[in-house]
Parts: sequence; structure tokens; C-alpha cells
Amino acid sequence: MTTVISVEDRLDKLYNELKRLNYNVYKFSDGVVSDVVIYSGEYNSFNSISSAGIADSDTETFLINGDNLKGSDVQNIIETKLYSPLF
Repeated sequence: MTTVISVEDRLDKLYNELKRLNYNVYKFSDGVVSDVVIYSGEYNSFNSISSAGIADSDTETFLINGDNLKGSDVQNIIETKLYSPLF
């Protein structure tokens, strides 16, 4: 199964890095339901993620705060399914 990722529009650098890593990546503005949602905690709220139509209420969506992350960081998080924004 291909992992579909949506990245907040403001996180252009991370979006481009994930594209280079051959992920199936979209921006929030594309409105594609995704397995992984990467948002900026600085500018976003969970309400805006819900209203963007990118998280399906019938499935689990992996939310990642993309602030200060590189594409390789996100790749590791997705592969290991381990993430904690607290550390």
C-alpha cells in the first residue's frame, strides 16, 4: 500500500524533500484524504485539518508536527511508526 501524505502548504521545503524521497505527497489545499498529515503547529489547528478534508473519520490518520523536521526525519517517523512531539 502506498502511503499518501498531505503537508501544510506553508511547509514547502518539507513537501519538496518528501517528493524527492518518492513519497506520494500533496498539499493541504489539494484536499486529498491522506494516511499521514504533516502540519505546522505554529500556524495550524486540528480544526483546520478536519475542515480541509484530508483526514478520513473512518480511518486512522497519523498526525505529525512538521516544524523543524527534515524529510529524512519524517521518513524515519513513518517507517518506525514512532513519534513524540514532546522530545
